[in-house]
Amino acid sequence: MLLNFNSINAQTNLGNTFSGSGNPATLLCPQTKAAFTDEKVNHLIVEILNVSNLKNRFIIMPCSGISNCQAIYYEGKPYILYNAAFLNEIKGLSFSEKDLVVSERNWESLTILAHELGHHFNNHLNNPPPGATPQQLELEADEFAGSTIYMLGGSLIQSQSAFKSVPVSESYTHPGRMARLAAVAKGWNDAAKRSPKSNGGKFNPSPSNNTSEGFNSVLIGQQEWMSKNLDVVRFRNGDVIMEAKTLDEWIIAGKKKQPAWCNFENDPINGIKYGKLYNWYAVNDKRGLAPIGWHVPSIEEWYQLSVYHNDDAKSFRNNTGWTIYDTWSGNGTNKYNFIALPSGWRNGDKTNLDIFPEGWNGEGDYAYWWSSSVSELEKAWYFGVISNLNNFIRQKSIFSDGFAVRCVKD
Repeated sequence: MLLNFNSINAQTNLGNTFSGSGNPATLLCPQTKAAFTDEKVNHLIVEILNVSNLKNRFIIMPCSGISNCQAIYYEGKPYILYNAAFLNEIKGLSFSEKDLVVSERNWESLTILAHELGHHFNNHLNNPPPGATPQQLELEADEFAGSTIYMLGGSLIQSQSAFKSVPVSESYTHPGRMARLAAVAKGWNDAAKRSPKSNGGKFNPSPSNNTSEGFNSVLIGQQEWMSKNLDVVRFRNGDVIMEAKTLDEWIIAGKKKQPAWCNFENDPINGIKYGKLYNWYAVNDKRGLAPIGWHVPSIEEWYQLSVYHNDDAKSFRNNTGWTIYDTWSGNGTNKYNFIALPSGWRNGDKTNLDIFPEGWNGEGDYAYWWSSSVSELEKAWYFGVISNLNNFIRQKSIFSDGFAVRCVKD
C-alpha cells in the first residue's frame, strides 16, 4: 500500500480552484452526504488536537473521491477529508460503532491524520511561507506528525510506521521515503527534548466503549483507583447510553429516569480531558456503568480515601488546571497521582440559568464525583474537591445533576 498523502497542489485554497460557493465535500465528492462525520475519525482527530493545543475548528468529512486523506481550506474554513475505504485498510482500524477505542494498533491512522492537521497548523494552505517548495511543506507536516505521536505516547518506530511504504523516490511534490522518515524522527525527537516526561511510547487510550482495557490506576492505601475520570458511552453489556446535549434533553432524561451523559459544554476535547459527566441514573443502572473489575465507589469508600489523605484536598488536586484567586488555594500538589481535575458539573434543573447557561457550572473550580450511595428520596451522595477549600466535601444532590465518575477496583 502506498501512502502518498496529498500532493501540495491539492492542498491549496480551494476557493481559488472552485468558482462560486458551496461545500467542498459536495464539490469534490458529490456522492458523499456532507452532514455525515465518521465517529472514529472524529475521535482520532480530537485525540491529536488535545495534545497539539489546537482548537477543534475543523470540519471533518468522508470523501471517496480522494485517495486517502486531504487537508483543504475553503471559504475561510479548514477541512479534513478522508477516504474511509483507505483508512479501513490501515492495520486493525475498525469503523464499527462499537469500536471507538484509540489503541496501539491505530498509530498509522493517527500519523496520517496528524500529518494533514500539520498542514493546517503550519498555515500551509491559506498562508504558506514565501518561497517554500511543496516538498518543504510536506516535511514540515511530517515533523508535526512525529511530534504529535510522541505526545500521544507513541514510540519512534510507531511514529514512522505509516511512512515505511511511501515511495522511495521523490516526486515534484513529495520527498522520498528516507527524507520523510528523517523528518518524522526529527519531530519525535524534538518533542522528546521539550517534554521528556511524556509517556514515551507507553500509550494509554481513553476508552469510549466499556471494557477493562486502557485504564491507568493508582494504589492509595488499600484501594486501587482509576487515575482519570470515566469516559464511556456504553454500559458493560454494550447498550448505548444516551448523550444529552441541550439542557432540555438533559432535564427530560432526568424526569424519565433515563441514564444520560454529556461532555462539559458539549466539547469532545473536554470529554477527553475530564471524562464524561453522568446523571445518577447512569451510575445506578443495573447494566453496569463501570467496566468489569471496577465499580462506582460508595460514599464510605470515598470517605476511606479522604482519611488516607488526612482530609488534605490540596494533595488530591492536580498541579495544573485549577483557578487561582487572590485568596484561593488553586492548584494542588497531586501527591498521590490521583489527578483530580476541575471538571465542573451540570445542573439537573433550570436554576441559575442567568449565571450558568445550559446548566454548565464550575469548570476550573470544582471536581465532583458521584457515589453509588443514596442519601434520601431522589438524591444521592457525591464527593468533591473545591479550589478554595483544603478539605474534601460530601454533599447530596438530585439524581438528574451531572457529575464525573471515578471508579475503584473490585
